Amino acid sequence: MQKHHYWIGCAAAAAIAYGVYWFFKYEKVKQARTIQVLVIKTTAIDNLSQDKVTDLFNQACEVFNKALSKNATNQQASTAYSLYKQIKEGDADEFDSNKTTTIPEKYNVWIQQAGKSDRQCMLEYILLTASLDDGFDKLVKHVAAGDTKELQEVVNTRAIPGSGLEPPCSLPQKPDNTEYLRSLD
Repeated sequence: MQKHHYWIGCAAAAAIAYGVYWFFKYEKVKQARTIQVLVIKTTAIDNLSQDKVTDLFNQACEVFNKALSKNATNQQASTAYSLYKQIKEGDADEFDSNKTTTIPEKYNVWIQQAGKSDRQCMLEYILLTASLDDGFDKLVKHVAAGDTKELQEVVNTRAIPGSGLEPPCSLPQKPDNTEYLRSLD
């Protein structure tokens, strides 16, 4: 009978040690995966009208997915994701379900945008995309200088004939970071 209690005690101690090990390992990995969003100064385009900002943002959404696959870092992709989520859904801490339904790494970058207005997030998203794509950067500079002819041409070519609607802006796609996650082990 005493041998039976001995093995139960050993199994309990092993289970506790195993749990403590995984807890600290998970905390270390979680801390390593925390990405700080980029700080983007928007003074160059702060004076644009809301219509122009919206048009540029819609164009930026289309351009970002193309530019992302070429040269965006994980930090740039995470910043774009968090700005987009802030625009489309608001503050991450508004709903407790966000903490459980959103991937922790994505939630951590999204919550860093809390309190920012839609307009501010759109301006930052525009400039982030402009930093990745030279053609879009030129478009933004033209619009900021007051030349909206080029922007109007882009908006007109994106419109769906007969509907008066523009194609929806899709979520930015995050690059495959499997190798990065393997390096954390």
